[in-house]
Amino acid sequence: MYDIYYDNSDDLFDPDDIDSELEKSEVGRCTMEYIEEEPLSIEMNYSLEQDKYEMEHIYGHTITVNAPAHTNKTQIAETIIHETAHRQFSWDNTQEDEINCRIYEYFHTHDSITEEKIKSIVDFVKKYYSDLPRGDLYGY
Repeated sequence: MYDIYYDNSDDLFDPDDIDSELEKSEVGRCTMEYIEEEPLSIEMNYSLEQDKYEMEHIYGHTITVNAPAHTNKTQIAETIIHETAHRQFSWDNTQEDEINCRIYEYFHTHDSITEEKIKSIVDFVKKYYSDLPRGDLYGY
């Protein structure tokens, strides 16, 4: 399931640790089931030539994770949940879709979400994804 690409990286995330992290939440377990059913592959890219802030993405059956941009396995798991959600729910590449994926990944480490947190996600997406069509932004 994991393909690892690296260039002199000593800080590799262990795929078994990432799977264990995904198993900790219902959202993570559902994501793992979806990945296996499709099947999807996860490309862990450690290439030093890759822009550290390049966005992760899903293209076809491959989720690409820019591993050096993450500091722990929880962040990696949340990225996998987020990118899988883009494909799983067949959304239309709008700000609304990005908000929904961010909310979905949030539930990996939280049981509920506050109105304040939703607003902060909406504000973030409006600022950093202004090139995408809006969609429904929960009234914000």
